[in-house]
Amino acid sequence: MVLIFLFNSQRFQFEVLLPSILNC
Repeated sequence: MVLIFLFNSQRFQFEVLLPSILNC
């Protein structure tokens, strides 16, 4: 469960940061 949580957290950060970088 911990690994899934960390994976989802990383995925969430990636999905949030990537669009913000592309928009800049």
